[in-house]
Amino acid sequence: MTKLNNEYMVGLDIGTNSCGWVATDFDNNILKMHGKRALGSHLFDEGVSAADRRAFRTTRRRIKRRKWRLKLLEEIFDEEMAKVDPNFFARLKESGLSPLDTRKNVSSIVFPTKKMDKQFYKKFPTIYHLRNALMKQDKKFDLRAIYIAIHHIVKYRGNFLSNSSISNFSASKIEIDRFVNELNDLYSIFLPESGVIFDAGNASKVEDIIRNEQMFKLDKIKEIADVLPDTENKSGLKLSKKISKEISKAILGYKAKFEIILQVNVDKTDSSIWNFKLNDENADVNLSEITSDLTDTQLQILDLVRNLFSAISLLNIVDEGSTLSESMIRKYNDHAQDLKLLKTVIKNHSDRKKAHNLQLAYDKYVNNRHFVDVETKKAFPNKHLYRKSDFYEIVKKNLDASKEAVQIRKRNSVR
Repeated sequence: MTKLNNEYMVGLDIGTNSCGWVATDFDNNILKMHGKRALGSHLFDEGVSAADRRAFRTTRRRIKRRKWRLKLLEEIFDEEMAKVDPNFFARLKESGLSPLDTRKNVSSIVFPTKKMDKQFYKKFPTIYHLRNALMKQDKKFDLRAIYIAIHHIVKYRGNFLSNSSISNFSASKIEIDRFVNELNDLYSIFLPESGVIFDAGNASKVEDIIRNEQMFKLDKIKEIADVLPDTENKSGLKLSKKISKEISKAILGYKAKFEIILQVNVDKTDSSIWNFKLNDENADVNLSEITSDLTDTQLQILDLVRNLFSAISLLNIVDEGSTLSESMIRKYNDHAQDLKLLKTVIKNHSDRKKAHNLQLAYDKYVNNRHFVDVETKKAFPNKHLYRKSDFYEIVKKNLDASKEAVQIRKRNSVR
């Protein structure tokens, strides 16, 4: 700005992610700076809360640690892999490139040729088939197959953490009766005058609801919330029901209000910290925020709920008495069988409109094919085809009376 002998004013318009400014004289005439009017704005990133910043840091650190682990694994295998296949790691790094990309030098991934890759994938259609074979077959495997299996284990280490021994996560040890009795003991210490009591006699009912593969999770929440409180204890029934509802949400992986479970008075500004899912990516951040001011008894209640959530999560992943790989192979085979039945129904359905609806629902929900989005919105205007319950409802409504449709209804995917 040119030197001014007279006084002038500067006006600022400060927002959350911008700052506008202007320089004027006392007659509100905009001054000039280097031949241009002296006004403008500066944009910047909007401020975020401390919790959000911690979440971003946690994510960055997790990704950084993952990259470090995978790099270390590659270094461990590097010397021996060079003897077997010097170009193996180079091919893996190019595996994410499109076949049309000019930087891509080879069309195979694991082995030097497409034919060898095809034979490998035919033998091991999923990574879990490979991991299962490595565990059970007493023979020498190709070093490339061993690396891929270990790479998968190192990269995807699990979706929840617990201080408990892995032996405690047997799918047959949900032990709802112990959970309810311990809850009653803790709440009698924590809230002795509240009358909060849970019905230990209904523990087997709660376990049956949890294990029921025919029931949707949202229905399970309602059922558990109904049978968990001790209905004969009228004085604390209302509070018992509120706590039971939030506990049922938490153990089944839905967003729960932990301030209700732990009976903490929370300001509205802090309520988001207490309202989260135990399987959220940022659950550890939320837990670190809320545990600092909790009593020992409240911490024990929280640990009890978290441990039951972990056991139920494992039950949904691993079948009783099976390894993770065996359970995933079983799900793969079940899906193949379900798809075969559905395709047969679609092919032979006498009502071609219903057959088309089945194909549309499958293409959107299972295959996530976006080119059918417009058509699915017209066919199912009030349905959200990313939800399992809506997909099941559409399949159920559009099945015919064939033997394949009967089998589909009998399977645990459609009630």
